Amino acid sequence: MKKKNELESKKNNRVIHVVKTMNHGGAETMIMNIYRNIDRKKVQFDFLCLDDKEGEYDKEIKEMGGRIFIVPSPSNGRFKNLREIYRILKKEKVKAIHSHVSFYSGFVLMVAYFAGVKKRICHSHTTSDVRKINVVRYFYNSLARFLIKIFANIKLSCGDEAGKYLYKKSKYTLINNGIDLEKYSLVSEIQVKKLKNELGIQEDEFIIGHVGRFEKVKNQKYFINFAKSFKNRIDNFKIVLVGNGTQRELIEKQVKEENLEKYFVFPGVRDDINVFMKMFNIFLMPSLYEGFPLVVVEALAGDNVCYLSDTISKETNIVKDRVKYFNIYEKEDKLIELIISRKNDKKYSTIQELKEKGFSIKDTSQKITRIYLDNTKG
Repeated sequence: MKKKNELESKKNNRVIHVVKTMNHGGAETMIMNIYRNIDRKKVQFDFLCLDDKEGEYDKEIKEMGGRIFIVPSPSNGRFKNLREIYRILKKEKVKAIHSHVSFYSGFVLMVAYFAGVKKRICHSHTTSDVRKINVVRYFYNSLARFLIKIFANIKLSCGDEAGKYLYKKSKYTLINNGIDLEKYSLVSEIQVKKLKNELGIQEDEFIIGHVGRFEKVKNQKYFINFAKSFKNRIDNFKIVLVGNGTQRELIEKQVKEENLEKYFVFPGVRDDINVFMKMFNIFLMPSLYEGFPLVVVEALAGDNVCYLSDTISKETNIVKDRVKYFNIYEKEDKLIELIISRKNDKKYSTIQELKEKGFSIKDTSQKITRIYLDNTKG
């Protein structure tokens, strides 16, 4: 009987994460950080993807024992999408569902309730909506919030602003975007020099770094006018834009049209973000909006001063004097003056401070494990 119960327990320890695609995005990277560090004997992850494109993390997920379920995109019919989600959840009998798809989580968790999933988790990662708010969108968001309130029995958020945005007055639990801090503390000067050689960056060049998906919300086009102004003040610099996405071709084309190619590097998707962060002299993020971007924690762990658009949550100001905000709609001159005034600041380690403030992935993994295994919830 004891062995039978143990086998049943292992069978039912799976948590299914609902995402669009498992690419190198903020929420997806956070999930993978947890997945790598969680005790997979206690909890195993599966992934329900709302897009039929292959994800950049798919191979690693399968190697760690995770399963990937693909369902038709909601844009091709919500009823068809939700019907397939119901079928999968009814068949698989997972321990919990953990949804990361903003307002659509309301519909997903409603289906999960009727499929018999006891623990239904909604996770907020953003503070705004990329779509223009009209009457239809307003009613859609209102209905989705109502469904989240009714069908999510656990509400999580990466920060207070993201929590208030999705849940309004409902209570939620904060989960810090933890990272593997040790990976950043162990980066050597040899690794940094090797990366510079690989990318064709000279030792004396000032490096402005950015990591993010090439999508409209990330606003990488800002770097073009920034570079045109910055080169009038400093000529030996590089802007390194790490990542991929639908806007990358357009940005590269505009860089060529403006004859700025000598100032830009496009390394694509990388697994050595810790080395990149150590290589950058500063980190610049001109997003149209964000919740609490994981990449800011990574940049701080790389000892960078972070220059963030003032549309990004001020909760990112977690290390004293290392985060500065600027207005993306103003001319770049003010930001450039600020960067130049601090150009020669020496880097210093922020690892201990990040650890003390709960941004270690070990802390995050332990907290999320307790949520998954707490039988009093759900």
